[in-house]
Amino acid sequence: MISQKYIGFVSKHKLKLKEMKFFDKICLLLFLTNVDSRLKEQHRPCSFNPLCTCSNGGPDLGSVCCHNIPFMTVPSQINNSAIYIMSLKENKLRFLEDNSLNGTGLWKLQINNNLLTDLPSNALAGLEKTLSILDLSKNNLVRIPREAIQNLEKLSNLNLAGNKITYLNSDDFRNLGKTLKLLDLSENALMQVQNDVFRNMISLEVLNLAYNSIISIDDITFHGGLNNLKHIILTGNQLQQIPLNALANFRNIKIVNLNENLISSISEGREIRNRIYLDELHLEHNLIKELTAESFRLFSQVDRIFLKGNPLSIVNDTFLTTNTTEIYMPYCSISVITHTAFLSSTHSLQVLDLSHNELKEFPVLPLTRLTKLSLAGNLIKEVVPEDIKYCGNSLKYLDITGTKMSGLSEESMNYLPNVRELSFNKQYPVVGAESLQNISPSMEKLNMVQCSIKVIENGAFNRLSGLKSLDLSYNTISKIGNTTFKDIKHSLEKLILHSALRISIFPYKALNSLSKLEYLDVSSNDIQYLPYNSFVSFQNLRHLNLNHNELKDLDSNFVNDIHNPNLAEIKVAFNKITSLKSYTFRNLRSLIYLQLNDNLIEFIRKSAFLDLDSIMIIRLEGNSIQTIDSEAFQNLPNIQVINLAYNKLSSFNLEAFNQVGRLSTLRIDVNHNNIQNLTGDYTVTHTSSNIKHLNFSHNNISYLDSNYLDPIRLSVTILDLSYNRLVNLTTLAFTNMAHLQTLILSNNIISKIDEDEFKGLRSIQVLDLSMNNLNTLPENLFEKQKQLRIFLLHHNEIDELPEDIFKATILEQIDLSFNNIEEFPYYSISQIKNTLQFLNLAGNQIEALNFSSIMSLQNLRYLSLSRNRLFIPSSEEDLQLPKLITLDLSHNTIKELPAWIANHLPPSLEQLNLANTSLETVPALGSCNILILNLSSNSIQTVEQEEFEQLKKLQTIDLSNNLLLTTYNNVWSNLQHLKTLYLQKNPIQKLLNNSFMNMERLQELFMKKLKLQEIDQDVFHELTALKKVEMDTFPNKNMDLSQILRNNQGIQEIRLHVQDNGLDGIFNGELPKSLKFIVLEGENLKHLDESIFSYIQSQTLKLNIQNSNITKLSQKVFQNMKEVRNFTVEFINNKLQTLEKLYAVGKEVSGKYLKHLKLSGNQLDCDCELFWIWEWLKEYEYVNKCEERICEETYLHDLRETKCVNMNNRSIINVFKTDLQCVSNGTPAENPKSILLHFFISIVFMLFYIKVVII
Repeated sequence: MISQKYIGFVSKHKLKLKEMKFFDKICLLLFLTNVDSRLKEQHRPCSFNPLCTCSNGGPDLGSVCCHNIPFMTVPSQINNSAIYIMSLKENKLRFLEDNSLNGTGLWKLQINNNLLTDLPSNALAGLEKTLSILDLSKNNLVRIPREAIQNLEKLSNLNLAGNKITYLNSDDFRNLGKTLKLLDLSENALMQVQNDVFRNMISLEVLNLAYNSIISIDDITFHGGLNNLKHIILTGNQLQQIPLNALANFRNIKIVNLNENLISSISEGREIRNRIYLDELHLEHNLIKELTAESFRLFSQVDRIFLKGNPLSIVNDTFLTTNTTEIYMPYCSISVITHTAFLSSTHSLQVLDLSHNELKEFPVLPLTRLTKLSLAGNLIKEVVPEDIKYCGNSLKYLDITGTKMSGLSEESMNYLPNVRELSFNKQYPVVGAESLQNISPSMEKLNMVQCSIKVIENGAFNRLSGLKSLDLSYNTISKIGNTTFKDIKHSLEKLILHSALRISIFPYKALNSLSKLEYLDVSSNDIQYLPYNSFVSFQNLRHLNLNHNELKDLDSNFVNDIHNPNLAEIKVAFNKITSLKSYTFRNLRSLIYLQLNDNLIEFIRKSAFLDLDSIMIIRLEGNSIQTIDSEAFQNLPNIQVINLAYNKLSSFNLEAFNQVGRLSTLRIDVNHNNIQNLTGDYTVTHTSSNIKHLNFSHNNISYLDSNYLDPIRLSVTILDLSYNRLVNLTTLAFTNMAHLQTLILSNNIISKIDEDEFKGLRSIQVLDLSMNNLNTLPENLFEKQKQLRIFLLHHNEIDELPEDIFKATILEQIDLSFNNIEEFPYYSISQIKNTLQFLNLAGNQIEALNFSSIMSLQNLRYLSLSRNRLFIPSSEEDLQLPKLITLDLSHNTIKELPAWIANHLPPSLEQLNLANTSLETVPALGSCNILILNLSSNSIQTVEQEEFEQLKKLQTIDLSNNLLLTTYNNVWSNLQHLKTLYLQKNPIQKLLNNSFMNMERLQELFMKKLKLQEIDQDVFHELTALKKVEMDTFPNKNMDLSQILRNNQGIQEIRLHVQDNGLDGIFNGELPKSLKFIVLEGENLKHLDESIFSYIQSQTLKLNIQNSNITKLSQKVFQNMKEVRNFTVEFINNKLQTLEKLYAVGKEVSGKYLKHLKLSGNQLDCDCELFWIWEWLKEYEYVNKCEERICEETYLHDLRETKCVNMNNRSIINVFKTDLQCVSNGTPAENPKSILLHFFISIVFMLFYIKVVII
């Protein structure tokens, strides 16, 4: 479905991978992967469910994708067709039935981001001889589903990452040893690896155990198997030393990844039987402080060593026994490298990365084969010939950039005859014909970033005829000679001028000779005008970035198919364009991505977008669009996304889209506009648009005309009208919408629905009427809706349901919560007894429930009766719901759970909620498989060890808001699988060093709002797997978290409820290096000490301050985070009025960078003091290398929701676009009238002065 030109574009870029640097490859591969994923969206709707897509029509469905489509179980219809690949993501899938895939013949099965806790033994029956790849990552699996996978004869790839697996047993991978090649167990809850788990797994090549809580690995852990293992990943555990003896057992190991552990030495003082040979050894972000001659003594050879982010200061005679080819040591604290440090690698070392350290002198490098050297971000004043006399001849890549690096001397360049890539910051106010004479003519990539360049003269690159890439960002270029680039016109492919120009007219005369140019970035300049012939010479141009300039207009011919036949990406966001004229973008057959967001566009004229065969994405959000002419978008057959959100549309013209999306699944977003009425007065009775998903949410729509949707009745499958002001629905509005699958009408003020309202929606699957004012529903409302699966009616005023309302449907999920229903709707529900899986009746007025009467709901998996007036009789009833997984009886007055319920809970039950049911003791539950138990908001005073005897599988227990006075020694000993414990809001007065005994596997502990009088410094010492803790700051208790957490080296997140106006003394020492997320909340919090975060050891940090009374934050709070280099901040719902600059832009490189910023719910006074936020936006794409549009757009969305109280609560983005004119130092820019006035006053004063002197 994609043009041949686009296929050629992809193919050509794939061929270039061999020529690209590693990170460039990653960016391009992610881009191509993104395109591949979008190609999947081109698949046709599946016959078994049109919300899913299939590559084939049948009977062999090929590749099936069901993403973000609610399924509690896999649709039974799937079993009737052959399927090659099936992907189920974010479906809220709770269970996989036995034999549910028996007839599919699957080769690859993905079930990701779902809620599976286990697989029944026959879940994969029928796939024994076909299934090769099984991906169950990001579910809730509590164990290896060994019975389900043990007979899969072809299984080669098993991904169980991101689950809750605690133990590995010896027979978990039985029968898989001969076929399994890749096993991913990362991000689980493993604390140890039993010695015989991987025995006889002779085919396994990759084993991933990253981000668990593994403390140590025995010498014989991998003995007797794993003979073919090539790659083992142990990143993010708590290993204190390299498991050398265990690694020595591997015969073919090539790559060992031990990043982010607690390793302080490598092999000093240890012995092993066999020395280890590796291709790669990853030890990044550990605790290694020194490298000595002993460090790699036990390795016969390591080709590539990675040591980034260790607290190294000195590199001694380190590599004397290893013939290493590549060494990476950036972001350490290295200040000294001895003369003999690399002596043993004289004839082997090829790559050396010492960037961002504290070196003041160029290290002695007697390296005859060194090809790549990075010293960026150090303190070396200048590189002289003596420094590079040993390695200069072989160097091909050299990076000596940095604000405190002076660059190369002119003489030094003569000693670099073969350099192909050079990056430096040497000051070059004028780059003339002689300036680069000493640079190697073999140069292919030159980065002269922040070199204070003001003028580039003709002939500046006359010796660089092979130059392919040139980056001149962060300069102040005001003049470029017209023939400056003539000498590289046949070679230059990539030119970056980000924040480099001080000229208002695009320098087309200087650039028009670059006929081979493929990538041009002139973003973040002050360009106001593009001459009509700016890009006529760029036949090979593929990527054009004009973001963040001052362009007010685009000529209708500024790019075209004749001059730019290969153009695939255009970015013109954050300019000042006011309209899009006819034919602005036409006949660009290769164009895929077009970014026009956050301009000042008010009008889009007819044929503004015409004949764009390959276009997939057009971004127009954040403008001021009021009018879109009919046929503004014409012949865009492959378009998938048109984003018109956050504009000023008062109406939406569906006739604007002609021959649009005919070969794709088109989504149009019109949310967050000013639309009040949807009325149609169409000039033709039929248009050829193919809009599949139309989003009208967050407008002010109060009226929907009966014929408004006529142009899309035969195409639209998802229609979102939520968050509007609809009161009544027009009877004929949804007539004959034969393919509509999802209709969302939530968060309106609908009070009445006619019985014929949805009669024409014969394919509807999902109907959302929640958050309205409905009090009744017609009995025949769903008479024709035979495909209706999900009905959401929560938060209305319904008091009863008609008996036969669901008779014709196949409803699986019904949410009737928070209405006024007084009796359980037995008769209405009985009509769908064979299909119903989810029933939510919370927040109603139900007083009685006859459990025997709902026995017919044999497929029910979720039942909530929370917040009713429920009375449960003590007389025994039948509780036979054999598939029930979740039962919620919370917020009812039960007092004591009847024995007939407690002892007869179905074996399938995993989650039981008894919160606020007036319980006084932990209920005596019979033998069951409950994983999550909520007993919060009761009157429980004590908990005993015996009470958990039948709950040994429990993963989460909530005891918050009870009457517990203490936690007793050994009370938790029966809960060996417990991972999450809630204790907040109890009158607990003491937490001692034995309060959490036998809870070494606990990962999350919530204990804020206690009434503590005493807290032991060793209170958490037993919690070795602890990753998250929420607690009070306990003023007057002299609590020092650095002491309390000193034994919790795996802690990742701290949430502090602040009870005093500051946090003085809370962090008085070094915190665990694993700590990367801190949340501070509480109305008492009014200020932060400037040194509060100075003891954080992690190089990445996410800081969230919420619901506080902080009005201002000093930038010193962030400057004093000595070790932090990349950080994310979220300041939500505070009293924040202003915020000092938190980050350094690329041109200031200070070692810290703000990755993400969220400021919603504050009281910001927007003035030029906040202008740094606008600068941060301008730098975001360049600093994050969003060259192939792989960066997430959330950084923009969050700031759209940030309001300025002094600007009528308008978005901070819009305020900086239109209201505030500031300069980079945060001061207001001079108004032109003010400048003229000052000039006039000056002239008058001078004339007066001259006159006085003459007199």
